[in-house]
Order: sequence, then C-alpha cells, then structure tokens
Amino acid sequence: MFLSTLSSALWLMREPRILLLSGVTTIGFDALLGVAGVRERINDLSRDSITAIILIALARAWFALSVAATALAILRSRRTAPLFVGVGIVAALSVLFVTCLSLVVFGLGGLLMAPGAPILSIIGLALFVPGAIMAAVYSQAGMIVIDRREGPFEAWQASAFLTRGYRGEIMGIWMLVVVAALVAMWLDRWVNPFMSAYSFGPPIAAALHIGLRVGLDAFGTCCFAAVYYELDRTGVENS
Repeated sequence: MFLSTLSSALWLMREPRILLLSGVTTIGFDALLGVAGVRERINDLSRDSITAIILIALARAWFALSVAATALAILRSRRTAPLFVGVGIVAALSVLFVTCLSLVVFGLGGLLMAPGAPILSIIGLALFVPGAIMAAVYSQAGMIVIDRREGPFEAWQASAFLTRGYRGEIMGIWMLVVVAALVAMWLDRWVNPFMSAYSFGPPIAAALHIGLRVGLDAFGTCCFAAVYYELDRTGVENS
C-alpha cells in the first residue's frame, strides 16, 4: 500500500489543478493573514485582528479539505473530475471534530515531551506512542465524512475497519511528509544566505521559498487523499 499510495500522490502532483489550488491556498491565505496583522507580535494584536486570524485559519482549513476532496475526485475520475469539489460546512465541522478528538492523546504526549523534564518526558512518551497508533487507526475518519457523508461516530468505526493491517504504512507516509517538510525548510534556510551575495539573489530566493511552500502543501494534500483512495480501493476489491 505504501508504494501505491506514493505513486498516486506523485501522479496527483503532476495535475495542474492541484498545483493551482495549492498555490491559492498557500499564497492567498498568507496574504490574508498579512492583511490581518499576523506579522505583529501577539501582544500587539487587537481583538479584531485575532478574530480575523482565527476566521482566516478556519477558512484555510475548509479550503484545504476541499482541495483534498478535489484530489480524491481526480484520482477516481481522472480528467472528468470537476475543477473544484467544495466541502459542506456541516461536513467540515464534522471533520474538525473527528480529527481533533483523534489527535488528543498524540498531541498531549508531544506537549509533555516538549519541555524536556524527565518525568514529563516519560509520561509524554507513554502517551505519544499509543496516541500515534490511535491517530493512525482513526486517520481516515475525516475523508470518510467527506466521501461517504457519514456521521462522526460511524466514520470512526469505518476508519478503524479500513485501516486494519495498514497502520504502520500510514505512519510511514506521515513520516515521509515530515521528512519532505524538513528538507524543504533546510533548503529554504540554506538558499537565503547563499543567494544574498548576488544582486539577483533575493527575487530568486523569494520565488524558491514560495515554490517550496506550494509544493510541500500540494504533496501533503496529495498524500492525504491518496492514502484514503488506496485504502478504499483495497477495501472494495477485498469485499
């Protein structure tokens, strides 16, 4: 499943619609955050700016879900898929609900390990590992809500059934996305000081920064959609 998922994700990366929508997600919403004053220190932000930032973040999350739904439609229908598949507000809120609850234990474990205190790190590790497994078990609940229009609890049950036997590979895909993000961050940091020595360097560095962010956003979305596509297809073939 790992190789087939990666193959589907890379195929999606060549789809102009996905790159276009990922560019709109990354560049457009970054511009909106800049208008809202996110570059200021948090203590200097007004209540209106904080409210605007929260609303923009929620809008970005909704748009990202719609891009994932579009990617799934492209995988299934190829060229006949619609340009953009919007996700309903109720479905988006259900995805937020199932995703947040699935990541509670995982997030709490990571939070306890962050300070570096020995006791907290041991407790955090004890929560982090089962939390990661739990996150893999229920990782497809969000896509099931979008694709099958099922409720949160039915989506959890369906995700637990759908991911049986593939949870290690799902975490492997996650690790691949994390590694890609780390490589992109390293490359971005290395290019900036290197290109600053040349008069034409800053525009090139800025273009590369945007390209890396759009590409990483597209890759993460494509992997997210491809995992569900491959699991769902395998489930249909085995039924």
